Amino acid sequence: MDYPKYSAEREISNFFAKASTCRQACDARAEELVGGQATPVDIQGNCSYTVYCGPCLEYVVQFRPRPLQLDMGTASLARQIYGSLAPTVTFEGQIGPELQDKEPLYVYVMDRSRA
Repeated sequence: MDYPKYSAEREISNFFAKASTCRQACDARAEELVGGQATPVDIQGNCSYTVYCGPCLEYVVQFRPRPLQLDMGTASLARQIYGSLAPTVTFEGQIGPELQDKEPLYVYVMDRSRA
């Protein structure tokens, strides 16, 4: 059985086909939040769009549909238990309108671990 070669661009296009906002708007929001230029991570998840951003690419900004939102309680607990080994995660609101056939995205900012 042949499997198609992985393509981050294809995954990004597939993700935004289901979203009520576009990649350019998400990149602009990431840059507005932490500065620098949004750089997509090399391997994209099926259920999110993730970029590195900040003057030194020291942040991860992730866009997720509401049904797949991060549990902020779990993120906070991980930080309490693991300290600097777990990222600090902040919820930065929603981007995109509520539409019948497309999802708005929730925006999260995390500090990028260099470990």
